[in-house]
Amino acid sequence: MKENLEIAKNATGELQNQADIFAESWEAARKNVKASAEGIYDSLVKDEFWIGLTNGFADGLKSVELFTDSIGGLKGVLALATIAMNKLVGPKVAQSIRDVAYNIGILTGKEKEHTIALKESALAEIKKYANSQGNFASDKNEVLFYQQLGQYQLDLNKLMEGYNAEQVESV
Repeated sequence: MKENLEIAKNATGELQNQADIFAESWEAARKNVKASAEGIYDSLVKDEFWIGLTNGFADGLKSVELFTDSIGGLKGVLALATIAMNKLVGPKVAQSIRDVAYNIGILTGKEKEHTIALKESALAEIKKYANSQGNFASDKNEVLFYQQLGQYQLDLNKLMEGYNAEQVESV
């Protein structure tokens, strides 16, 4: 008994020292975080939270139902969606269709033919203009220049008909 009293006498502050050491340790910090996380989880799992969330979702769906009914059901929704999509992406759709048509023209060679025809038409107009100005122009060299320019461009177009894009670029 005397021995036990001696041990107890020496241990008076030891228990508090060990408690202080534990409080400052990693294990204590980890347990505090775990306890906080469990508290948050317990708060979220409460029935009241889930009941409130579900009721809020139901109210939102009810509002969607009322709106859908007010615009005429599926027909109204489709009409509204079409108007909204046309407003948002309408110009892009039209441009995409033009791009597809242009690309098909390039693949089939029609776009090249169309471009050559436009160039030839423009150059013919230049030559026509130059010829019509021949009698009235004060500078005959200018008239000859435009006539020659038009002819050179026509000749160049015919010469490059079989060339691919890389060959055209190198010329």
